[in-house]
Amino acid sequence: MSARFRLLVAALALVLWSGRAPAGPNDELLKTVPPTANVFALFDVKELLASPIGQKAGWIQKTDENYRAGVGIIPPGTDRLAVSGQLNLAGGAWAWKAAVLEGQGLPTPADVAAREKGEVDEVAGFPVVLSPRRAYFVGLSPARQAVFQPASRADLSAWARQSQSPAAQGPSKYLAGAVKWAQTAPVVISVDLTDSIDPVTARDVAGSLFTVIDKNTNLAAFGKFLSKTRGVTLTVKATDHLQASVRVDFAESPIKFEKVVKAAFLEILDNEGAAVPEMEKWEMGLGDSSMILSGTLSPESFGRIVGLFSFPKAGGEMAEPAGPSGPATKRYYLGVNAAIEDVRQLSKESRYEKTALWHEAAARKIEHLDPRGVDPTMVETGLGVAKRLRAMAGSLRGVPIDAAQLQSTQYAYVWAQPAWGLWGFPLGPTNISANTNIPQVQAQIGKVVAGDVKNRQQLWEQISGDMSRRGRRWWPNTKTFKETSSLDATRSLGP
Repeated sequence: MSARFRLLVAALALVLWSGRAPAGPNDELLKTVPPTANVFALFDVKELLASPIGQKAGWIQKTDENYRAGVGIIPPGTDRLAVSGQLNLAGGAWAWKAAVLEGQGLPTPADVAAREKGEVDEVAGFPVVLSPRRAYFVGLSPARQAVFQPASRADLSAWARQSQSPAAQGPSKYLAGAVKWAQTAPVVISVDLTDSIDPVTARDVAGSLFTVIDKNTNLAAFGKFLSKTRGVTLTVKATDHLQASVRVDFAESPIKFEKVVKAAFLEILDNEGAAVPEMEKWEMGLGDSSMILSGTLSPESFGRIVGLFSFPKAGGEMAEPAGPSGPATKRYYLGVNAAIEDVRQLSKESRYEKTALWHEAAARKIEHLDPRGVDPTMVETGLGVAKRLRAMAGSLRGVPIDAAQLQSTQYAYVWAQPAWGLWGFPLGPTNISANTNIPQVQAQIGKVVAGDVKNRQQLWEQISGDMSRRGRRWWPNTKTFKETSSLDATRSLGP
């Protein structure tokens, strides 16, 4: 890496991480991010749709069609979307998550209440509607709407009061700094890792990374270096392609680990089941206290990343059906099928066994689909598919598939928790804790993953069989069924 490039990275860091951000179009959205949030994602939907790649792919039309069909969550007219929350980085569970949509023509609280068979209530001065999908829809203003999960009224009240307080503190120092990237990129996703990583665990995890061992790296020094990671920020720019950058911020210079830091980061992502194949070819730049990886991102990988922040679709677009109907059932079927097809595409990649996180995201998308007006057997099938996708995710993390448990016919909409670790520390199998035999544990996990291939194949056969039977029940004509079940691989922006 040239001295000139290092100087450029350092200058960029100085611009982005010093001083107070000037007033801008995202200021109101930032008020909805309290200091307790450690994850923040900001999407300039309007800019993405108007970009050359968005226009070429017809994202405007597809986003509108998907929303009206029930398989998309971004309403027509949305200009910006912000998602923030408090994620338990030691267990992978959201304490709370809030998605705020900003734009014109958003569904009113009355529309949402009619759609969700609920009532308009009030929390902290805002009209709210409780959804049976364990989420609150909140009318912040005519041009701003929120979806808050899980449906904790106390947490919603605290979040809502912070959003309207003139003395609101706003996001943490790290997230506030990361938001400055939004001035130059329509997509910013940031995770604050300050004081989140235990030094002992970091040392043990460093000792389990093949790339670290292969390079004869000082495990104690590298583990200490990892434990002081401040955060990770992804930005995506949209021109005629998607240009992405991942910035990892440390408390000290990464240059002394120049030969291993990128490979270690990618191995950590793999261990979390969050493999992004394109990253292997991305260029690396090192600053005084950061590593920046940059390169092209495929629309498919972009969609999966955005899908991690999915939330229940707001109501108000379709009339209340009197009972199970063909259009509603078809809408639901296509939504389930879209999630399935996205995961199937992963099976064509060489690093398929590193995709547990994307299986979980696909299951969550299915659980967020609106079941109103859908044939009950189709809903049962969809939730069964989600259950199997989660079982496969566990299998890819080293938890053997329990066939007996999957035979249970008890399905319910749940506040789905992703098993993210976000920094590779062993958060997958719940019966495995961080300890000094991590390399041995990882080897055992690898054996389970390899030995459970047949069980995962059987689940895919069950999914295919169930979807085929339900589809043919509603569309017995072979030609009609094929047309109905056909999918567009670029049908949405992700969530």
